[in-house]
This record gives sequence, structure tokens and C-alpha cells, in this order.
Amino acid sequence: QGSEIVAKGGARYKAIYLGGRSHSMTLATLQRLATMVAAGASLIGKTPLSSPALKDDPVAFKALADRLWASPRVVDSDDAEASMAKLGLTPDFQYTVAHPSMGDADIMFVHRKLAAGDAYWINNRSNKPVQINAKFGVFGRNAELWDAVTGTRTPLEVNPDMDGKTTTV
Repeated sequence: QGSEIVAKGGARYKAIYLGGRSHSMTLATLQRLATMVAAGASLIGKTPLSSPALKDDPVAFKALADRLWASPRVVDSDDAEASMAKLGLTPDFQYTVAHPSMGDADIMFVHRKLAAGDAYWINNRSNKPVQINAKFGVFGRNAELWDAVTGTRTPLEVNPDMDGKTTTV
């Protein structure tokens, strides 16, 4: 739908990021990606090198990969953030560790648009507590921290940014 990828469940994505073992994929997967890019999707990832399927024609695979990665909607990189900027896309969620002495954080998120607003599920993937300053891809909203363990809700102080985002403090 337009330049967004819309999943059957309604989730929307601004780009497809190929990470991990995407250097190897079947010709059918590569063809599906080509169809999505032709329909307006943006794609970020390193050019795939081969198919693990013995039935796939390696010449056809290479020709399609070369043609697809020549598209202006495809960025040949494994740096998702820099590639998004190159495509003119902004991240929906960003964070910085509030206190550098806490070390690095491994934070994942899911964003869902609801009738009453937006919900971001923020997940600390490390086994240590961390305090972050978060920037959300929504504007003009109040924010609450919902504790999944206790069920408590705590209002968060927010600052609307000039770039149409909301930052928690």
C-alpha cells in the first residue's frame, strides 16, 4: 500500500531489512522481494549471493539479484539506520542510555496503532536494569510507563521535538 508494506494482521513497515543469513535465499524469496520493491517497498540489505535450493537456476538468481539491487529503492548495506536515512526514512523508535555508566543496552520494540492512541512494547533484552531516554515516532501524545510485572502505570514527562517525534525524559 503506497510505500509501506502492510502485513495481513495490519502491521505496517516502512522498509524490509535483510539481516542475519540473508546472503543466501531461494529464488522464490528473491522474486517475492522483487515484486514488493516493484510495488513501492524499500529494501535494505546486502546483495544475496546464492540460493540454498539445488533446483534454483544460479544464473537466473544472479541476474535478478543484480537487477533488484540496482533499484534506487534498494540499499546494499547491513547498516539499517544509515540506510533508512539514505532512503529518507526516520526510525519509529530510538533510544539512548540515560547514564553511560550503565553500559550498553539491547532494546527491542514493537509499535501498534490503536483506536485510542499508540502502544509501544519496549523490551530490555539484557539481564540488567537500564534507564533510557526514548524517542517515539508519534507527536503530541502523553506517555505512560506500564509495568508488566506490577500492572502499575506511571506518567512520563515528554518533550515534543521539532521533527515530529516525542521524547521521554
